[in-house]
Amino acid sequence: MTLREITIAANEFTDERYSDNQVVEYANEGIAYINGKFKVALPLIVNGEDFYEGFTSSFWTRNLLVPYSAYGIKMNDGPIEEAMIYYARFEEAIEMLGKSLHEAVNEDFLGANSVQIASIIPRRRW
Repeated sequence: MTLREITIAANEFTDERYSDNQVVEYANEGIAYINGKFKVALPLIVNGEDFYEGFTSSFWTRNLLVPYSAYGIKMNDGPIEEAMIYYARFEEAIEMLGKSLHEAVNEDFLGANSVQIASIIPRRRW
C-alpha cells in the first residue's frame, strides 16, 4: 500500500477528507508505536507514491496503519468515542502482529528481533 491508498481508506472509514500530508503524520506515529513496542526498525513513510515496504504484505499495512490513521483523523475531528473504535481495531491488529512478528515484518527491519530463539529440551537419560 502507498500513503495515498492509506489516506483514501482512512478518509472513507471516517467520512472525512484529509490530505496525504496530514495522514502521513498519523501513519508515521503508528509506525513509531510499533517500533517502540516490538523493538523493530520499520521505516517511516516519506513519499506518498512509494509502496510501503516495512511489512511483508499489504495486509499488515492495511490492518495497522489505516485504523491508526483513522483514529488520528477522528481524534482531531470527531467525538472521542468514535476515535476509540478505530484505536480498538488498531490494538487488535497489534496483538496479531505480536504473534506473527517474524512473518509480518520484512527481515531488514526486524532490528534486535532478527534472531529467533528456539528452546531445545534435552532428552531424559534414564
